[in-house]
Amino acid sequence: MDKKVDETLGGAMGHFWVDLATYNRADTSWQGHAEQQDDYLAIRTIKRPDEGLPQPGSTPMPDAVYGATEVGGTVAYDIRSVPENSVMGGNKISVRSYLARGFVVGVDPSELASAKVVSITANFYGLVMW
Repeated sequence: MDKKVDETLGGAMGHFWVDLATYNRADTSWQGHAEQQDDYLAIRTIKRPDEGLPQPGSTPMPDAVYGATEVGGTVAYDIRSVPENSVMGGNKISVRSYLARGFVVGVDPSELASAKVVSITANFYGLVMW
């Protein structure tokens, strides 16, 4: 497998966004960690103090999660679930997780939204049959 894919699946720390318009702005990012969990790429972000407790149905399912990690730019898509826990006080932190079925590493997410992109090549690692 590609080295960047292996490093991401093994665990990569970084900053994450759910809106490409605010990508790479430190004041709107969530600090977090990405790693393989079962058949998903799980991105776990630390909730900011201003977020408060979740209300049922208040966390929308994003189209994608964009990241700047120690491995490089990351885009996680086909988000299947957004579980979260909110802790008031104590010795635990509040975390939101994004479970994605697909991801791309080693790209600048803002470049993907550019008119300069004319083609994309993909490798499907571990795919035996289509």
